[in-house]
Amino acid sequence: MFLNRKAQELVYYEATPELLAQIAATLPACPCGGHFTPTAGPKCRWCHHEIPLVRNPVQHLQNPNMVLLDGACLIRDEGEPYQVHIIG
Repeated sequence: MFLNRKAQELVYYEATPELLAQIAATLPACPCGGHFTPTAGPKCRWCHHEIPLVRNPVQHLQNPNMVLLDGACLIRDEGEPYQVHIIG
């Protein structure tokens, strides 16, 4: 999962296809070997099944929620990345 605070500032008042393209061009590679895309939802670490959360990528830019699965790596544009461990 990639958390981009600078992109949040860009789309705070309005999300457009142009802003989506601008943000998509700056997304980093994922440590798993994949690529972050604005149309992909989170994937299971073990079976790689995608949770289809993103129906409209432009509207999704303003979604304040983030789904983190156990074992997911959260990469941020500000601060160090970390791996999520859910303790139950």
